[in-house]
Amino acid sequence: LCSALYPIEFIDEITSVEQYLDAHLGPTVRCFLYNELLRPQYYPSVANLCTSNTSLIESIVFKQMIGSGLADGMRKAMTINDDTARLSLEEIRNVFDIVSDMLSDGREYLIDRRERMHQSVGFTAADLTFAALAGAIIMPPELK
Repeated sequence: LCSALYPIEFIDEITSVEQYLDAHLGPTVRCFLYNELLRPQYYPSVANLCTSNTSLIESIVFKQMIGSGLADGMRKAMTINDDTARLSLEEIRNVFDIVSDMLSDGREYLIDRRERMHQSVGFTAADLTFAALAGAIIMPPELK
């Protein structure tokens, strides 16, 4: 583990936040976004994204398959539909509320226990995990 991202004094708290986000944000973001992206109007965009570094034949085959059962198969295999996407969005909002509450005291980072260290812990793996999992939903301009 990178000691800068996992300060030893806070490793339990950091891993707890990571595990919570992995369980409650990662799967729900995927479900919600797949539900949107696997709609026919987005097939061309998905095909371009998924074939940007593939051979010509792979690109042609994928573009044919996305509308010929691949998207439906993905939805079925991952139990993705409007109902699961709605529930996922509710959970995403719950997670964002919890993260907002964590930051409501003015701290800049999720793990910031000034009362224990008399200084900010700084950016940790908890922040990195949130940024990685929430980035696709937030869509900051830097990702466009």
